[in-house]
Amino acid sequence: MTKKDTENNKEIAKSEPTVSQRFMEKIRNQFITETSTEKEFSDYEKKLARDLYLKVDSQLKTLEADRIKKGGKKTPIIWKNVNMEKLSMDSVHRINLGLDAMLPNHIHPIPFWNSKLKKYNLDLRIGYEGELYYKCEVAMEKPKDVRYELVHKNDNFKVIKKSSSHSVEGYEFEIDNPFNRGVVVGGFGYIEYEDPTKNKLVIVTNEELKESERSGNDIFWRKHKEKMQLKTVVHRTMAYIKPDPKKVNAPSYAYVEEQENYDIKQLEEDKPKRKISLDEPEKEVQDVEELEEIEEVEPEEIDDDINIEGSIFEEVEK
Repeated sequence: MTKKDTENNKEIAKSEPTVSQRFMEKIRNQFITETSTEKEFSDYEKKLARDLYLKVDSQLKTLEADRIKKGGKKTPIIWKNVNMEKLSMDSVHRINLGLDAMLPNHIHPIPFWNSKLKKYNLDLRIGYEGELYYKCEVAMEKPKDVRYELVHKNDNFKVIKKSSSHSVEGYEFEIDNPFNRGVVVGGFGYIEYEDPTKNKLVIVTNEELKESERSGNDIFWRKHKEKMQLKTVVHRTMAYIKPDPKKVNAPSYAYVEEQENYDIKQLEEDKPKRKISLDEPEKEVQDVEELEEIEEVEPEEIDDDINIEGSIFEEVEK
C-alpha cells in the first residue's frame, strides 16, 4: 500500500461516523419524528449522548453474558432487540436535563420485556444523585446544600421546628453506635439556602418508606433495600424544590417527572401480573424475573469504532 493510499484510508476513517455518533443521530431523528420538533445537540450534549451510549452498551453486554450463563432461554439482550423508539425519546429528554450516565447514580439502564413489540423496553431509571442534580439546576432558588439521611432505631434524631425561639428550621442527628444502628425507622432531607430562614426539613416516616416498598419494584427493594429507601427520601425532599419556568426545559422536565411519579394505584392494580413494573404500566408485560437490576456496572473499554453484531446501527448504515 502506498503512502497516498494510507493517507486516503485515514481520511475516510475520520469522515465515517463512530457508533456513538450513529446512536446520537438515531435518537435525534427519532425524537424529531415523534415530536415534530427540531433538535440539535450542543458539544456538551454530544458528550452526554456518548456517555449514555457507553453506559447502555456496557449494561446490555453484562446482562447478555448473564443470560447466556443462565442457559440463554430468554430473548438475547442486544441492541437489535431494544425498542429504539422509546429509548430515543427517553434519551433525548434526559440529555436535555443534563444527566450524565457515566456519573454514579445518575442513570440506570434497566431492560423490561415488552410482549406486544417482542422487544426490550430500556428504562433509563434516574438515580437519586441524578434527580438531585437536575432539580437543583432548574430550581427557582438554587439551594446552598441538600443533605439526606436514613435514621436507624439506635440513632438520636431531634427535629427543631421554626418557632418564636428558633428562627431557623433544623435538626440534631447523632449516631451513637455506627456498628449497631438497628433497623431503619425513617429518614430526612434538609434543604439549606443562603438565607437560613428558608431552610426546609423534610421528614419521611417509616410508613412512607413501607408505602414506597409496597408500590415499588419487588426485586430492587429485595436486593438494594437501603438504597431504595434513600432514593425515597431524596424523591420526597426534591418535591419541595420548585422549578423556575425560565430555567427549565419544560417538555423534558414534565416527561421525566411523569415517569418518576407514576400512579401508585395503577401500579398496585398491575402488580400481580408481573414481577417488575414498566414505566408504561398500560402495556402488557411478561414475567422477566431473570432480568434483575445491575447497579453501577463499570463500562468496558470500548473502541468507539467498534461494530456491534446484530446491531440496530447496521440498518442505519444501509
